[in-house]
Amino acid sequence: MKLNLYFVQEDLPELRFEGTPVDPPTVARCRIAQFVDELPGHLDEGVMYVVRASTLALHPPKSTKTSFLCLGSAPKAWKDAALNLLHSEADVEPVDVMNAVIRLFDRYRVWEEDLHALVDQHMPIDMLGARSVGIFGNPVIAQDVSYRPFFYALPSPGEETEAFRIYREEVYGQHVGEGGLSVPRKTAMAFNQNSDFAKLENAEDPVLFTGDTWSKLSVHSLSFRSLLYNCRVNGTLLARVIVDDIVRPFRKKDYVLVKVLGDCLTRGLQTAGIGDAGQSTRFVRICQSLLSGETVSDGRIAAVMEKLGWHDSDRFFCIVLRERKLDRKFSAIARVAIAVTAHDDSRQHCFFDGRALIVCDLSAGTHTRDEVIADVLRNVRDLGTIVSFSSSFFGFGNLAHFYRQALVVERVGRIEDVSSEAYRFEDYVVDYLIARCEEGSTVDAIVPDGVQKLIELDKERGTRDAHLLKTFLDNDRNIAKTVREFYIHRNTLLYRLEKIKETLGSDLDDPDVRLSVQIALRALRVSADAPYGE
Repeated sequence: MKLNLYFVQEDLPELRFEGTPVDPPTVARCRIAQFVDELPGHLDEGVMYVVRASTLALHPPKSTKTSFLCLGSAPKAWKDAALNLLHSEADVEPVDVMNAVIRLFDRYRVWEEDLHALVDQHMPIDMLGARSVGIFGNPVIAQDVSYRPFFYALPSPGEETEAFRIYREEVYGQHVGEGGLSVPRKTAMAFNQNSDFAKLENAEDPVLFTGDTWSKLSVHSLSFRSLLYNCRVNGTLLARVIVDDIVRPFRKKDYVLVKVLGDCLTRGLQTAGIGDAGQSTRFVRICQSLLSGETVSDGRIAAVMEKLGWHDSDRFFCIVLRERKLDRKFSAIARVAIAVTAHDDSRQHCFFDGRALIVCDLSAGTHTRDEVIADVLRNVRDLGTIVSFSSSFFGFGNLAHFYRQALVVERVGRIEDVSSEAYRFEDYVVDYLIARCEEGSTVDAIVPDGVQKLIELDKERGTRDAHLLKTFLDNDRNIAKTVREFYIHRNTLLYRLEKIKETLGSDLDDPDVRLSVQIALRALRVSADAPYGE
């Protein structure tokens, strides 16, 4: 493991090294320490040179990346130069300094090797936290980008302070339940809406978050700082490691330590097959394959569905988000996708072609399509995003059809109302049909949810309400003619039509609704001799 001079300054205070290295705390270059009687002509920036002040030249080298531990008072030119230099006038033998520094390197080398061994042996991710919490002496959290923890490791302070007690109860306690680690929705939303915290997602190096989010959530107005490191794969944010300074103040070496832990966490998540935002990489890949028009085998789909606890034959629907300004990075739609899918295993998301796609398994979840839509709309409000909703469909393999359906709905919807931020399929059925009339599509893609539900109820009950509705509309809603064709009483027809309207959830007085239902029923080829009941 590579260290910097801050480790020596903070871990070996008895050596009384003074000075301020030119490198920031986030930079660690030194892989070994070496004592030299005289500096070599070629300096290796990976070496921490331990040298007597009496052997130094009057003027320092031009290299500003090399690190020096000077025993004695360094020449003035060295102290004034922009160097990675610490000097000590303590009465200590060089051999004692070297032994202490070597033990320091060994301690952190063993820690890093242990972390990598845990990953290589496919041990549980939370063991990374258990092995690291003693190194930091503060709570250590690893979470996905939806704030859901992979692990939450608490230290065991020798003397528990009141602040730590409150932290354990209010902060740690919120994340731990009978079902394991989670994050309260209120907490996730508070951070999701914090613009200062959102800016930190772009940071490549460890950064300090000093916002007041937790103090606002805390009953006791608990305040602390967090050191945060973003874990990325190919530039995509995968997870983050956070250290909270509730037990002891941060040290400069913590900036290097949190990065080492974060890089090991990234390896561990990739090894476990966890991709973007805690999503299964297999789910993301299969979505991208389907949306790209690639042929995907039923077996491959079934394997991904089984992993998620879904079934290929379940009822799904798509939500597609994009930024209103096309030249803007899609951080806002990512935040919405993460917030909507964070606490519900029946929802998954991925990114494709500059958009966020949320796939909802209505059969596996406990919420209706309308409830999911309401949840999304709460999250997109005033974020400058555009969202479109497909109709529901059966069979995950049909995903690409309904993704394209949502895109068409957005396009035709914006022609009618460019100021809107949300477009639903059921509001633009006729426009969608017109837009797609020259394109091939599956039959289900033009069937409104209410019609699908009506047909499902017919199958369950052995009724013919779908055919009754088709006949009624084909007869221009003529009651007498429909009664004669179905051989039923007028009151029976009126009663059944009211029930059909309730199932459809649509107003048949609207000519666009009538047209969309008629087209859907014709496309589905409702059989004239299907069974029905009174």
